Amino acid sequence: MKLYYGWVNEVEVRNNAFNQEIITWENHKRWFEDKIQSDDTHLFVLEHKSEPVGQIRFDLNDEGAWEIDYSLDKEFRGMGYGKIIIQEGIEYLCTKVDEPRIIAKVKSQNEPSKKTFVNLGFVQMQKGDTIVYKYE
Repeated sequence: MKLYYGWVNEVEVRNNAFNQEIITWENHKRWFEDKIQSDDTHLFVLEHKSEPVGQIRFDLNDEGAWEIDYSLDKEFRGMGYGKIIIQEGIEYLCTKVDEPRIIAKVKSQNEPSKKTFVNLGFVQMQKGDTIVYKYE
């Protein structure tokens, strides 16, 4: 819970988040406990040499699609871990959910995430301030 809390309030993560306000510990704790207990959420941490690199989360939305949220520790950005965490997260989700529909929402100015999703074969469905990609 503390690891996620540190990541969620890191400056670049907040800048790329749809809600850019700092998250309080109390709100984070409640959110985390809800997510960890939910059947509609899957949380994963990617490690390299026993060091946490980042997190990926899949939330089942109202349309029945699994929506991706991921972030990387600032020490590991720009090293290809975004692609790895998404690939491995999807592979694991597919062991838990039969033929999941997967989408990602990205702010239009978040160039690294946009590039990562396109490189992984995601197809752009909507454009604007928020870009929506679906996994093919």
